[in-house]
Amino acid sequence: MLLKHGMKSGTRSYALFDIGAASVGAALAIRTAEGDMVLWHTRLSYAYHSANDYTRYERAMYATLLEAGMSLTSEGVRRANEYPAFDIAGLTIICTFAPPWFLSSVGYETEGKEKPFTVTHGLLDTLRSRMVSTFLESSECQSWREVMGTPELIEQSETEVCLNGYRVSLYNERSTPKLSVRSYLAVVSESVRGQVQDIINRVLPNHTCIIRTSSRAIAAHLLTDEYTGTRRSVLVESGGQVTSMTLLDNGVLTRTAAIPFGTYHLLHAAAPKAASTAEARSALNLLVDQNTAGDGHLTIPTALVKPLTEWREALIQSLTVMMLGITPPRTVVLLAEPTWYQLYANILVQPTEDTTPESPLFDVFPYLGTQAASTQTTSLLEDVRIQAFLKAVDD
Repeated sequence: MLLKHGMKSGTRSYALFDIGAASVGAALAIRTAEGDMVLWHTRLSYAYHSANDYTRYERAMYATLLEAGMSLTSEGVRRANEYPAFDIAGLTIICTFAPPWFLSSVGYETEGKEKPFTVTHGLLDTLRSRMVSTFLESSECQSWREVMGTPELIEQSETEVCLNGYRVSLYNERSTPKLSVRSYLAVVSESVRGQVQDIINRVLPNHTCIIRTSSRAIAAHLLTDEYTGTRRSVLVESGGQVTSMTLLDNGVLTRTAAIPFGTYHLLHAAAPKAASTAEARSALNLLVDQNTAGDGHLTIPTALVKPLTEWREALIQSLTVMMLGITPPRTVVLLAEPTWYQLYANILVQPTEDTTPESPLFDVFPYLGTQAASTQTTSLLEDVRIQAFLKAVDD
């Protein structure tokens, strides 16, 4: 019998779309009282050489999303229907954008008076509106707009509200001499959002599509973790051309930043003359295999030392700026493709001029199962991004 919201016996059914910098993932999954289960998934790569031509890059993403969506409605639905708990009529659709498709920031606004005042919905809306205006008028957003087009706000959520300097969860209609609000903000291109929505509506009509950003989705899940949610840490998400960073401070998402280095730089270094993503990936995987000892220890291949070092230096520099003079966190939660996770982890813990092997600059932890995965298998659990978004979907 169908229950409210189309759930069968308390089970929720999901279609997940992950629009990354170099690939599009699609999946069908269910969430039950016993846990999450990915029933089917696919991931298709695109735009290995067209990334420098933005118009071509954008069109390649659309074509890949449509192809992934068609696979979902044919092969995916057929596979998912083998599970009695799956309910396509009650499907919840989540589309998650990864960098560079969105731009994010954390806004901060305050209101203070000599005498205590009442926190009202109208006052909160005024502070929120100020944050959005400041974000849209920033030089970073203006530069992003020149390439991506008119920005559209898709996420604005409070990460922290303080009354007279103290963090609170209940603040409406309370009295205080000072109110401060911190919010996560994210924009996507208006045209990109519209085109993506149209494609998803074409393959899955009569369903509402919820749009999210990868940094917020993963950070929300990390903030519920007993370890990372109670200490200063930085979430590092390595994508095709971009690596994004999200600062988590004692249970609060406080800052975001991005650097123009990602997995494409490793692929080009490993196979500069490759004609396709598949050829470049094979060359990079071969390098990793050749430099992995029998005990699993990976020595960074010579061809990858330069791009990985540039990646680390850019990450450290951006993190230093983001911290505004405060000592950066040691804890790094790294989300990277399982095959290449160890490359990034190893370069992050390598000694610098100010550190030793016994006391590296960062302590690196994998997000979910990013550390251990075979380069040859195609297990459902191997798509870490899909697993990450399914874990975070209700947060």
